[in-house]
Amino acid sequence: SYTWKNVNTQGTGYVDGLAIHPVSHDTYIRTDVGGAYRWDGVNSSWIPITDGKIPYYGVEALALNPSNENEVFIVIGGSNSGFATGKLYKSSDKGSSWKQLTNFTIPVAVNDAWRNDDPRLTIDPNNGGAVMFYASRQNGLWKSINAGINWTRIVPTVLPIGVVGSGGQAFVVFDQNSGSPTTNSSILYVGVSGSGNGIYKSTDGGTSFILMGGGPDATVYNPVNGSISSDGNLYVTYARAWSDGLDGKVYKFTASGTGTNITPPINNGMSFGGINVCPTDPNRIVTIQWRWGNIKGIHYSTDGGATWKEKTCSAANFNCPAWWDKNFLNWDYCAGIAFDPVSPNKVWFTFGGGVFITNDITATNPVYTVIEKNLEELCVVRVCVPPSPNPNALLMTVLDQQGFAIKDLELVPTKKIGAGFGQGNSIDYCVSNPNFVVRVADDQQWTKPTGYGQYSTDGGTVWKDFATKPTGSASGNVAVSATNQNAWVWAPLNCTTNSLNVMPYYTLNSGSTWTACTGIPAGDNVCSQVYAGSKYLVSDRVNGSNFYYFSYDNTNTYFYRSTDGGVSFSKISTNALPGYYQVKLESIPGKENNLLFCTRNGSYLFYSTNGGDSWSKIAGVTGCVSFGFGKAIGTSPNLTLFVNAIVKGVSGVYYSTDMGLTWSTNIMPGTVPGSCSDMSGDLEEEFSVYIGTTGRGVIYGKVDSNTGINQEEKQGLRIFPNPLKSHSTLTIEGINNSDMDLCLTDLSGKMIDSRKYSSINGNQIHYGLPNSLLAGTYFMVLKTKSTTDTIKFIVL
Repeated sequence: SYTWKNVNTQGTGYVDGLAIHPVSHDTYIRTDVGGAYRWDGVNSSWIPITDGKIPYYGVEALALNPSNENEVFIVIGGSNSGFATGKLYKSSDKGSSWKQLTNFTIPVAVNDAWRNDDPRLTIDPNNGGAVMFYASRQNGLWKSINAGINWTRIVPTVLPIGVVGSGGQAFVVFDQNSGSPTTNSSILYVGVSGSGNGIYKSTDGGTSFILMGGGPDATVYNPVNGSISSDGNLYVTYARAWSDGLDGKVYKFTASGTGTNITPPINNGMSFGGINVCPTDPNRIVTIQWRWGNIKGIHYSTDGGATWKEKTCSAANFNCPAWWDKNFLNWDYCAGIAFDPVSPNKVWFTFGGGVFITNDITATNPVYTVIEKNLEELCVVRVCVPPSPNPNALLMTVLDQQGFAIKDLELVPTKKIGAGFGQGNSIDYCVSNPNFVVRVADDQQWTKPTGYGQYSTDGGTVWKDFATKPTGSASGNVAVSATNQNAWVWAPLNCTTNSLNVMPYYTLNSGSTWTACTGIPAGDNVCSQVYAGSKYLVSDRVNGSNFYYFSYDNTNTYFYRSTDGGVSFSKISTNALPGYYQVKLESIPGKENNLLFCTRNGSYLFYSTNGGDSWSKIAGVTGCVSFGFGKAIGTSPNLTLFVNAIVKGVSGVYYSTDMGLTWSTNIMPGTVPGSCSDMSGDLEEEFSVYIGTTGRGVIYGKVDSNTGINQEEKQGLRIFPNPLKSHSTLTIEGINNSDMDLCLTDLSGKMIDSRKYSSINGNQIHYGLPNSLLAGTYFMVLKTKSTTDTIKFIVL
């Protein structure tokens, strides 16, 4: 069977919410693109509790039932930009499994501004937690009286919905003192953005609301986070805008309804985000600002906000992985913050890079430490697995952090590729010299991005800038000739005109000079846009003179081929392939003129054996998101083709040893965590596959080593022929003369066939394979009264 793990980059990403259960003290976090996690204190590691269990990985809200430590609720959405219909999921076992509560259909915007507004989803701490409220961005406040099964809207005449572009309604919190173990809480507060709004209070469980006085100017400041103390005081943070550069406020509202400005007088002038009151002392408060690492961004009070102490966080007292650029402390987003209920001096923080803690917020100079183990939230653009003699197991390009050259999948890298904030767009190596690697990147700006390119001669350890680049070139795709490491083609975005206008260029001297390719008219190619992550330019992996280029202008698709090293291209077809702004075009290693193509929104898998002159669909495959190639299994003449697609009507990850004539069983049941952005096999290791995701880093799968063929042979068992063709007879040798049960399973452990053998003569069994058995990897489990043995075999 397959074992799946994350490549250990401890990669950054926005953790925009934090919740700690008041009884069990379990700590949970939510992210904008990577799902939800629970902290494993025993192993000091995060557990991704949503992997493979939910359809989308942007979490708009997370809530814990104070009356039941096992119940967790999350609101998720399917768009990384803009609004989408929200979905509510409930777990009754701390995230081990999830069930959708289907009557929740409120729009969410999981990756938009104000995503650190919290808590949007709140559960009544009294009377078992049946009552829940949800403060939405554009549809007002919603109430459930049956633990999320049904929802009723609080009409805008009772409570305004707020300004949609400013977060709408930012949070809703209960006053636990207003209820009991047998009665619902009657008092709750809602933060509402926009002119004429502010903090609203209900004393009748949400039937009516009054606007509280004493808050800041609602035309300027929007509520962000709310936290209520055990003595009934409400503390609220405000932001002038969802970004740095503009100031914020902190206010305290007493139970009588009066608001008081308690903004720390010494601060960094930025908006405020997370705020929390200590559960064991209502006078202890901690809050955080944007650019929290800019000397004056973290604040601590022991007297209910009457006075504050600034708790400096800077590069000098911030412990993080070696590759992290500590300059981001001066600009990074803030989000959740909470006192630890077990160790009240310990404080948890979440931000645009993950999670960090201090074990003593009372110290004059607290030490802050990142806790990132198994928290992988990188959005991956490309996964590239170069063969020997390249020293790296994996080359990956990503959003925000550019990329990594990974030598050991288990160890955190000591440095990244490139410096500063940016997106790695494309990476390629020379087939005849895999140590020669080229990449292009940009600063990840929508408007006129700044682009650059680099190459490495040692597999990706040391990088050199291109000597020159075409005027205004940024982003795009780069491809290296299979036989000439100095010959490249680059199809960049034209950032001078701030358009999707692409003109490919070629170089024959490693970027010292560039010349425009002929035959491709300068025109829009939406595949080149920032964040698209498309692969639309490739080199043939055998013929060093051949390059291939795909273009889509939002109306038509075009396919071009060069046979002279990129000097000139010829248009081969128009609309032979489907159009989408996210595509993957790939040359098949070792096979000249062989190409595969799919679109990221799930198309057919298209195959060409003549350099794009014609294309055919691989039968039985639909909804193909990505694909990649790995080492041929056994004596198969074909490389192993991995896909994330729908095969036989079931979405999953599959492999084929015969270029799609037959397929394995699904080797990753459930959804790919974070959704698949790219994938690759390993040309030097059978079965290994790497999956780049949009929010869960790189996940790799390998066949369990403890079920290898060699192990069973050492135990005296042998299976032959292995590999073998379908409709063949298998011989199992080395068994004892006794009764035996045989069970045939696939990689996931699903039983395919079982047979009983009695009074075995000799030490062999001849087993005829079921006629329906497809190509793939299987296990034969042999059971006697005293032993159980497993043998792996491969069907071609």
